Amino acid sequence: MLVTVLAHQLDDALTAKLKACAPSTTVMFMFNTFRSLEGLRSAVVASRCVFGFPGIMASFAAGGALDHKFFSSGQRTIVSDDKWRAVFEGAGIPCDVERDMESWLHTHAIMFIAFSAVLAPAAARDAGVPWSDASRAARVLREGCALVRKLGFRVTPRLVAWLEALPSLTAFSLWAMTRFTSVRAFAKAVGTREFVALMDDVIAAAPSPDDVAVIRGVRSKFA
Repeated sequence: MLVTVLAHQLDDALTAKLKACAPSTTVMFMFNTFRSLEGLRSAVVASRCVFGFPGIMASFAAGGALDHKFFSSGQRTIVSDDKWRAVFEGAGIPCDVERDMESWLHTHAIMFIAFSAVLAPAAARDAGVPWSDASRAARVLREGCALVRKLGFRVTPRLVAWLEALPSLTAFSLWAMTRFTSVRAFAKAVGTREFVALMDDVIAAAPSPDDVAVIRGVRSKFA
């Protein structure tokens, strides 16, 4: 059973339905989340709970057809063990294994927030963001990665740690990205619901408000 709703859409009713699945059913959660995975394991029965993340670009075409493409390089689909990699690759979906999914998901949530911190306003204004916004997004990434480590996880993959260590280059990359019409159109289609929900989870997880000062500043700009 693949669970691909947004993390904040996973309510008690859906969790109860997943728990009621046959004991032989494996439940794979595949979404962006900053929350502890232990809660999901406990809710569904840990022995049949696995995690992943879909590497896919999809959108609705004219007439309602779903156009999609699975990534074969870069951010491929991620699963937590070799068994499920074989299943996905057998279905023609390029796949990698990440055994420390909790660290990976925490890191990815922070990266998503940092990128959305410039993509969301760029989509709203249909124009590139000023340098100050891009610089702040780079600070979001550094602050978020520091929080990931403080919570006991590692920053992975290495690319994110590399971006964290080069804030000026990260800011320039984000600033330049918002200049592309196609990128702004994609950001507009994605919307801000997941972005805002993830920021709320990050803020709630922080041991101290000072740990997420920059992220709280970004969050304050969204209703």
